Amino acid sequence: MNNKQLPCIELGHITFTYAEETQPVLNDLSLSLYENCINVILGDSGCGKSTLLSLLSGLIPEFYEGTVQGTMEYHGINLLELPLAQRSRYFGFLFQNPESQFCTFTVEDELAFSLENLGVPPQQMDKTIHHALQLVGMADARSKRLDQLSGGEKQKIALASVLVCDPPILLLDEPTANLDAASRAEIFALLQTLVSVHQKTIVIIEHNVHHLLPIAQHMVLLHPNGTLALQGSRDTVLRHLLYDPAFSHLSPQLSQAHQIVKYWLNRFSTLAPVKAYCQRKLNGEGAVFCAEEFLNLWKQCSPRLPHSIASSSTSGGEWELRANNLGYHYPQTPEHPLFQGTDFSIQQGDFVALLGANGTGKSTLLKLLFQALGPYQGSLCLQGKEISQWNTRLLYRQMGLVFQNPEHQFVCTTVQQELMYSLRNSPLSQQEKEQTVQQYLKRFSLLEHAHKNPFSLSQGQKRRLSVAAMLITGQNILFLDEPDYGQDYTNQCNLMQELQQLHRQGITLVMITHNMSLVADYANKILVLSNQHIQPFSCSDELFQNAALLQKAHLEEPEVYAFSRQLHTLCNQVPLVFSANALKQFFVDTIAESEEFHD
Repeated sequence: MNNKQLPCIELGHITFTYAEETQPVLNDLSLSLYENCINVILGDSGCGKSTLLSLLSGLIPEFYEGTVQGTMEYHGINLLELPLAQRSRYFGFLFQNPESQFCTFTVEDELAFSLENLGVPPQQMDKTIHHALQLVGMADARSKRLDQLSGGEKQKIALASVLVCDPPILLLDEPTANLDAASRAEIFALLQTLVSVHQKTIVIIEHNVHHLLPIAQHMVLLHPNGTLALQGSRDTVLRHLLYDPAFSHLSPQLSQAHQIVKYWLNRFSTLAPVKAYCQRKLNGEGAVFCAEEFLNLWKQCSPRLPHSIASSSTSGGEWELRANNLGYHYPQTPEHPLFQGTDFSIQQGDFVALLGANGTGKSTLLKLLFQALGPYQGSLCLQGKEISQWNTRLLYRQMGLVFQNPEHQFVCTTVQQELMYSLRNSPLSQQEKEQTVQQYLKRFSLLEHAHKNPFSLSQGQKRRLSVAAMLITGQNILFLDEPDYGQDYTNQCNLMQELQQLHRQGITLVMITHNMSLVADYANKILVLSNQHIQPFSCSDELFQNAALLQKAHLEEPEVYAFSRQLHTLCNQVPLVFSANALKQFFVDTIAESEEFHD
């Protein structure tokens, strides 16, 4: 941060406890947020990040009831005593789930509704609405119905509905969740413009931090119990997260290069060269992060020659799902088919990544498979039988779906009941069901939330519950729509390990994702939706080397590839890889933990 940037929001000893809860979500929290810059809030899922934004916006305690203690000021104004109508002129809030803030049926009406609440004359609205939609790259969607938009498109419209009011402070809760690579880049460029040109103050929660870190200026890190762990400039916080042993147990979502180096430094923290290096970096020596310095440290600790990385094998099971000449268009738009004459197959034991730009029909394909849409053209068969001819009860015993929005699949009033409901038709005894539910609560870090309402959970916790509720039933094929949405780094790793274990047991997995790192690390088959067709790939390397398709489908290389390329240029012993897991394992396997390196 430069000298012109001053604190504009001050929290003093804020403690907040939701109604009917005994433990506070935010606990004696004191922090500063800075004007005309990007303030990034980091922390594990459930640590209170979204609660903090709701408190700033006034939704707490106006809509989400609870007890607030402490002080919260904006330029000396006591926000806790300010009526919500007045506070909304200072803050614009983008919710984590965009659908929860929609009030109308069309894009234009949604933005006009925001302006009407501010008393903007109708003759001024047209230009303002057009400008806001242009900013988020959705100018051609003005007349569309909100329920016809993809998840990523809804995210952009929700952001436009905030920008159209022109508030000085933007509170953004995962603004790039569900967005493809091209849209993410547009949003991050927009955030930089909003700060540098329009003098906005941005407070953001974001798990896609690779492109955010270069423009972030102030960072706040919360402990899992809602207390303050760190705050300061981006460089100060990163130095502590990477090199300070006191913060080695915290793994907020950083770039993959940062995560790999942090993991390696923690793994070999007892080696004398590693301890000396970390101390120098903490003292402010050199750049916060330098690939060449890391390589030199690795060489000091690694007399062993590196071995080659084995490529992942592909599955060869019997096919379960096959499409031939598949076609579909929504009844309202027959002139714009989503699929047209496309073929694909998914075999037993595959771990499939279904990719494509926002709006190309990925979620629509899942709806066809689960008979939520139809009729379709061509053939779509499961185990040799047309999907349209399956009895739905029998179909759902074969296939499970984890929704893009986890709230759409909750039907019970507690987390424990939600899992028990999934087992309602199971032949297990009541005691066995209860034991199974306890196992899954523990596996997905939900045990302490067992008696909470699912809708009161954080977005990351909701996602884990939605996955657990589907996995517990044991279908042969599991479809996951954005399984990493809302997950911090640790929980994302744990979730993917759970899925990988299921895959080893023969379960067929199909995930829709915009996270190319997950594709490189886990998928053994890739289906890319582009130009109304699906193009298959047998391995991620084959896809990521196809630059033309990546651009056309709004995909990108995994960020770890740029890091491995940088390291390979400096030292050709380091392999060029697309998989973060592979690069991490390389640096671990090449260390000889000789006694001479230890104190």
